[in-house]
Amino acid sequence: MPRAALSADRVDETASLADAEVVARVRAGDVAAFEGLYATYRRPLWKFAYHYVQSSAAAEDVVQTVFATLWERRAAWSVSASIKLWLYGAVRNQALNYRRHAAVVRRVEDAAGGTSLVVGEAPPRPDVALEASALTATLRAAVAALPERTRLALTLRWHHELGYAEIGQVLGVSTAAAHKQVAKAERALRPLLEAVRHS
Repeated sequence: MPRAALSADRVDETASLADAEVVARVRAGDVAAFEGLYATYRRPLWKFAYHYVQSSAAAEDVVQTVFATLWERRAAWSVSASIKLWLYGAVRNQALNYRRHAAVVRRVEDAAGGTSLVVGEAPPRPDVALEASALTATLRAAVAALPERTRLALTLRWHHELGYAEIGQVLGVSTAAAHKQVAKAERALRPLLEAVRHS
C-alpha cells in the first residue's frame, strides 16, 4: 500500500521541527551542525549577496561575516520563521551595510583626489578643491588620532579591503571583535564622513 502524501501543513511543521533542532544544536556549539548549515546555504546566499554588491569577493565577504557572526553569537541565536529566511535576511542586511560603507569610502577617495574626471566634466572650482583638501587633511588627522588597534582595523578595511574575518586574523581577534573595531572607528569619524558625503 503506497504511503499517503504529506499535506503542505505537515511539511511546514516537519521543516520547522528540523529547523528548531538545527538551531538548538548550533546554540549548543555543535560544529557539525553549523558546518552542515554553511555547506547547505553558502552558495545560494553568495548568489543572493552578489545581486546587491556586484562583486564575487564582496559577496563572499558578506556571507562569511554573517556565518562568523552567527557562530560568535550562537548562544543567543533565535529563529522565528525558518533558518532559510533568517539567513537571507541577515545576508541582505549585511550586503546593504557593505554598499553603504563602500559608498562612503568612494566619497572619501573622491575628496582626496583619488578618481579621475569624466570626459567633458568641468574641473572643480579652486575654492571647492581647497575645501575638499582641507577636509581630507582633517579626516587623515582624525584617523591618526584613533587608538592603534582601531586605526589598524579601519586601515585594513578601507585601504586593503580585507573582510572582517581576515582583519580578525591579522589582529588576533574574533571576526565580531574586528567588526566592532571598524564600527567604533566609523562612529568616531561619522561627522567628518558626513561632511565628505555632502561636500
